[in-house]
Amino acid sequence: MRILLRAVFALLITTGLTNGAHAVAVTPGTQYTYYIGANAVANVMSVAATFDGLPTAFLRNGLDLALNESQTDLGSGNWLITLALTSRGDIFPGAADVSLLGMGIAGDGLDLTSAFRLDDARIQFITDEGQTLQTGNLAAFFPEYFGSPWNGDFGLGILFSTGNVGDRGITEIRMLFSVSPFLAVPEPTALALVWVGLLALWKHNGARTGAVRLKR
Repeated sequence: MRILLRAVFALLITTGLTNGAHAVAVTPGTQYTYYIGANAVANVMSVAATFDGLPTAFLRNGLDLALNESQTDLGSGNWLITLALTSRGDIFPGAADVSLLGMGIAGDGLDLTSAFRLDDARIQFITDEGQTLQTGNLAAFFPEYFGSPWNGDFGLGILFSTGNVGDRGITEIRMLFSVSPFLAVPEPTALALVWVGLLALWKHNGARTGAVRLKR
């Protein structure tokens, strides 16, 4: 019986490692939808893009914008997925502007190659002077809007609103998603350290983020 149990345990470990190793996290050439607006849901526009590492250009409020994406192999089946929106002017020029951002709200999110757990999801706002304002880990703060395993959407039918971003010269917005194989279980100590670190970043940067439901 002991030999049999060891054999089954070894099989489970092998299966987990096999399922967790992927050449990429997001299937190249697939479509996703990006949402951006300010202050009110009525001002939100959607942009259809292809996950191919090539910029998708569009115009918003007379400002040329480009949306691009990348995925970085962090090893052991872990990936960092980045959606980067860039411009040559202030994306939120109004002093009282509140950003509204989302991705895949209507189900057209990232097409993942396998089952992944979303460990960390945050938004970075980068100014023309190189300063970075970022949210905390939205996947931890709003777990009810992210499935497990993750389905590739940035929130289930909602937009994330972030204040304190207006008239700061923000010329780049990054959505950052850190994922790991769904079968992997992190160490409890590591989770605690990550959580403390995120709280410190949240307080230091001053970004305030909430969830707004997108009415369709």
